[in-house]
Amino acid sequence: MIDEQHAEWLEERGIPIELAISEGLESFPDGLGFPCVSTNGEVLYHKIRRIPDQDGRRFRRDRSGTETVPWGLHTLPEPGSEIEGDRTLVITEGEMDRLAQLASGAQYVISVPDGAPKKHTLPTDAATDKRYQWLFDGQRLKPVFDQFDQFVLSMDADEPGECLKLDLFARLGKARCFVETRPDGSKDANDILLEHGADELERRRVSAEAAMPLLFDVPSKIDEPPLEVYETGWSQLDPYLKYMRGGLVVVTGNPNAGKSQWVLGQFCQLARVHGMRCAYLGMEGRQSSQKRDIQRYAKSDRKSTRLNS
Repeated sequence: MIDEQHAEWLEERGIPIELAISEGLESFPDGLGFPCVSTNGEVLYHKIRRIPDQDGRRFRRDRSGTETVPWGLHTLPEPGSEIEGDRTLVITEGEMDRLAQLASGAQYVISVPDGAPKKHTLPTDAATDKRYQWLFDGQRLKPVFDQFDQFVLSMDADEPGECLKLDLFARLGKARCFVETRPDGSKDANDILLEHGADELERRRVSAEAAMPLLFDVPSKIDEPPLEVYETGWSQLDPYLKYMRGGLVVVTGNPNAGKSQWVLGQFCQLARVHGMRCAYLGMEGRQSSQKRDIQRYAKSDRKSTRLNS
């Protein structure tokens, strides 16, 4: 049940009361409760937002003896099930930002359990990485998170938000992370919803910037000259082998099968038929015999060098 005071406060933040009810928000004597639910549907604890703040303290948690989970965990699909729609998980810094994302049409959204840290930390191992233990199953990401192709990070535009973003990069893998940008003057997703509307928040989420961008821009159309293809000069081989500049051809076979002699003959054919300049480095055989073979190819009639018979 959400009382009138809390309902008015939610509406002032641009959050429809119907959405708040569907997400399980509940009024408590000292604030508005956000239910943190396990994957099996059990309410583990409530995170209470004091309205108004009391002595500068905004939140209260009653989670003693329970595991810490992000708000919205129970709304994610079970691993192995078919994910409907976009395989993107939006991760917000705060509960109101999660509601704002849902109000703008996001499908899968969670908010981190403890907000943003004061400094950036790199993960050591799951046992000592206490702030982010909710992400891991041993040393690996929990399957409920790992099933998503990408993560859109919706952090506050301040120093703690930057620290949280870097922390998540290090734990989720930067290649799968995208960062939602902020308009000037908007600190978080809820601000964007209030100041610019749901459509603008959706646009910024969909067009979130890759945390690991391409090193260069790939043009939509690449104008390249047509490839020049060269025949071998042997009619019976031409249907099966052709050359282009910059290519690599590996000739292999049993010892003493005539590989070197064939390569030398091919160079001579390319020079004769296409006017190519070829360099040949023979690591076997005497220089005098190789020179003699080249002279023989040069003096032979072109027709006699084609394998027409």
